[in-house]
Amino acid sequence: MEVDSVQPTHEQVVPIIPTKLWGQGSAQSLSSVTAGKEEAVSTPVPISIPAVDRAHIEAKLDEQDIEIDVLSMVIDQHKQTIGEYIKLLEDRDSTIRTQSFVITSLHDSVYRLTDEVTHLSGTIRTQNFTITSLHHSIHRLTDEVTHLSGMIEQTRDQQVNVAIRDWNMQDETAKKRKLSTP
Repeated sequence: MEVDSVQPTHEQVVPIIPTKLWGQGSAQSLSSVTAGKEEAVSTPVPISIPAVDRAHIEAKLDEQDIEIDVLSMVIDQHKQTIGEYIKLLEDRDSTIRTQSFVITSLHDSVYRLTDEVTHLSGTIRTQNFTITSLHHSIHRLTDEVTHLSGMIEQTRDQQVNVAIRDWNMQDETAKKRKLSTP
């Protein structure tokens, strides 16, 4: 194996990770410890990477770049889908607001119609009472007219009888005068 002893590039800058994440080892000896706290040190450290490992690492990085690109495309698709869902939800919310307005309007109309029906029911009751009173008045008047007709007929009959009696009396008186006159 060949060892690369070139100065480190930005790809070769290795942050020193605290031992709490990676366990005991050379990272602890290179990390700075202050007041009982361990901090990661991002200092360029010259390292040597064998060429075989470098090719393997670069291949892994290329695979990861491809995976990142694929994941970015998936994320973009999800963003688009989420955007479409948001648009659908906004449309639904708009429809719900419109329907809510219509329902409120219908509720107000029903309330007004209920009041009008109540008012008309009162008017109908009043008119029914008036009609009933008129029926009673008509029956009373009919009874009075019938009674008066009976009285008129009775009076007429009496007058006819009186007239017939008077006429008969006059006739008899005239006959008696004729007979008594010589």
